[in-house]
Amino acid sequence: MSNLKGKGMDARTLHEMKMTAYHRAVLRRMCSNPDLKRRVVQHLEDLMHRQPDMAPVWEAWCALLDRPEAEAVADLQADSVEGKRLRMVSPVTAVLYPAERAMVWRCVGWLIFLHHYLAAAADLGLDLEEQAAILGLDGAEIGTWSHAPPERMAEERLHGLRQVITVRHILTILKPVLSERRQWLETVNPDWEASPLALLCRGEGAVVCDHLARQVGPRLRAADLPRC
Repeated sequence: MSNLKGKGMDARTLHEMKMTAYHRAVLRRMCSNPDLKRRVVQHLEDLMHRQPDMAPVWEAWCALLDRPEAEAVADLQADSVEGKRLRMVSPVTAVLYPAERAMVWRCVGWLIFLHHYLAAAADLGLDLEEQAAILGLDGAEIGTWSHAPPERMAEERLHGLRQVITVRHILTILKPVLSERRQWLETVNPDWEASPLALLCRGEGAVVCDHLARQVGPRLRAADLPRC
């Protein structure tokens, strides 16, 4: 597995991201699986009797389950005492079957990967039109990902996401100043007779990634390399 921690992301931030992605994935599963929601509600009722001192948390979870998915996710993501408490004290894991748990964690990996893509696209200043050209998708659809991420994506569509993440990662090493990264993307390379951004937008991102890999190779430190 590649290093999901990413440049500049500390362990606490990564843990929070995983917990948020985990509960987003679970809430989505409950919307399509009434039996899972029934088990969670039943477990909450049991917890009310066994741990009455935690009643405010269990009641908050009961209220959360009755809300639309988008609102429930927003509550879970909230950077507040209530949001953190909901994430830390969850009734969900205990009722998941092994296959459900594996499916949820696959979804967590995807959501974290998508988070890295969105962060990279923002860092590089890619607008929706540019992202649409790079990914071969509709810009309006991409614009919904921050609040309504897709559950999955065809393998052939993932190349563009990986390329954007790779370009951003290497450029943060070669060009630590944010504005310089966008300037580099827009500057025509004489050897290509086009800018790196133009190549990315016409499906030739591999050329850009290979070029950057050769440039950064001598400057890589152990901390910059993926961990397995």
